[in-house]
Amino acid sequence: MMETLRHRSPRILVAGSHDKIIQSILDFDFASGKEAPSVIACISAGRKSLKLFWGDSEILLPVVASIDDESLHDAAPDFLLNITSARGAKASLEKFFARFPTALGAHIFAENVAERDALSLITSYGQSSGTPRLIAGPSGVGLCIPGILKLGAIGGVSGERLAQLGTTRGEVAIVCSSGGMVNELMYQVVAGGAGVSFAVAYGGDRFPITSPLEWLQEAELDPATKATVYFGELGGQDEYDLIAAIKRQELTKPIYAYIAGRYVSTGTPIQFG
Repeated sequence: MMETLRHRSPRILVAGSHDKIIQSILDFDFASGKEAPSVIACISAGRKSLKLFWGDSEILLPVVASIDDESLHDAAPDFLLNITSARGAKASLEKFFARFPTALGAHIFAENVAERDALSLITSYGQSSGTPRLIAGPSGVGLCIPGILKLGAIGGVSGERLAQLGTTRGEVAIVCSSGGMVNELMYQVVAGGAGVSFAVAYGGDRFPITSPLEWLQEAELDPATKATVYFGELGGQDEYDLIAAIKRQELTKPIYAYIAGRYVSTGTPIQFG
């Protein structure tokens, strides 16, 4: 999937309104040398357009009331950026993929999506489904492919670092449970001279839609990725799944991993964030 995205200009439909996040995507796009913003429209109520900047020039992004709006009839978005509430996340994703069945993925920004909803989305769009999608979240800052795609607040929302991500590509993938930590890891890798091939905050909720193993498999298949930096947290089965995949030689590229937190076990499994 990553290699496919590097040979196209991904288009984003935004569900909800968060001016700073959307502007940061436009700033990234402009620094990347794109001819037009990757955000094609926003779904929100109460206004018909959103005034933002493209470089030094003001532009108006179209705003529609729903995903069924006729103006989206010929749209071909690759990703949904979902910055609505956790309560509406499941319905929003289902409507998006029903309307645009060839779309590649999404990011759920909200945290505390209901367990029932998250498990339903995993069944519908996770690795075991017939048509898996690249979905970051719930609870995180999204997905970034330097120079290609900024889906969410990942990499920050202002400053020179956005321009750096727009113009600098590298060979290290970053797969991270924490939305805050992923930015620090990205810039440490850039400062170290290796550069980032792609970075994702896969989600801080208990049930992220796409598992760490699925993102490591993306790194394994990506010709631009030579190694992966992985940041996880205590609790759950994710790291055991990674170990099993390494033993099966499904993951062969170098992985540098850190698991955060510590606790005194009382025999009862626990789950953080």
